[in-house]
Amino acid sequence: MYEAWAAAGAEHGLAGIAHAGAHSIEDARVLARRARELQLSAIAALAPSYFKPQSVDDLIDWCAAIAREAPDLPFYYYDIPAMTGVALPMDAFLQAAPARIPSLAGIKYTNPDLIAYRKCLDVAGKRFDLPWGMDEALLGALATGARGAVGSTYNWAPRLYTNLIDAFQRGDHGEARRLQSISVAMVAAMTERGFMGAAKALMERLGVAVGPARLPLTNPSSGQIDALVVRLQELGFDEWGAKARR
Repeated sequence: MYEAWAAAGAEHGLAGIAHAGAHSIEDARVLARRARELQLSAIAALAPSYFKPQSVDDLIDWCAAIAREAPDLPFYYYDIPAMTGVALPMDAFLQAAPARIPSLAGIKYTNPDLIAYRKCLDVAGKRFDLPWGMDEALLGALATGARGAVGSTYNWAPRLYTNLIDAFQRGDHGEARRLQSISVAMVAAMTERGFMGAAKALMERLGVAVGPARLPLTNPSSGQIDALVVRLQELGFDEWGAKARR
C-alpha cells in the first residue's frame, strides 16, 4: 500500500506519515508494521467508525495496539469526529495515553471546538504536537495557540496561508481575516463540486497526478472544473495559488 509513496518520497529525501487505521485491528497492525519496514517517519490512525470506541480508555487501548507494531515510530491520533463519529475528550486522551503509548507524538486535531483545542494545548505543553486540521478556521486556531497545521488546501493554496500566518504574527488582524475569508470562499467553491473529487481534479490541472476520487465519492466534469478554476481566479488564485508543474 505504501510502497509507491515511500519510493517517491525517497527520491526527494523525504519520508511520509503513514495512516495505519482500519476497521479491523489486525489490518491496522499490518499497516503499522509495513510503515516501519519502509522506514517512514511516523504513523497515524483514525478511530474506527463502525464499531466505535465508547470511552477514552477504549480508544487508548485501540491506538496502543497499533502503535506497538511500530514502537520506534512516532504515533499520532487523528481526531476528526465529523467523519468517524467518535467524539471523545482529547485533553483526557493526552493525559492518560502516554503511559500506554510511549511513542505518542500528538494529535492531528480536525475539530472546530476551539475550547477543547485550548484544553489540549494546555495539557500538551511542549511535549506533544497538535497540528490544526481545519483550513478554513486556521486564524481562530492561531489565536487559540496553534503552532502548526496540516490540511488539504495547503497543497494548492500555499501562499494564501503563509500570508495569513505572517499577517497574524505581525498583528495585522484585518488582513488575516481577509485572507481567512478567501479560504472560506475557496473551500465552499470546492465543496459545491464535491470536495475530494474537485481537489484531486485541481491537482491534476496543476500537473500532479493524484488520480480521481474513489466511490462513493464523485468526480466533477471537465466543465465543472473549468468553472471552479474561474471562481478560484476571481478569489485571487493567480496571486496565492500553486503554479502548474511544467
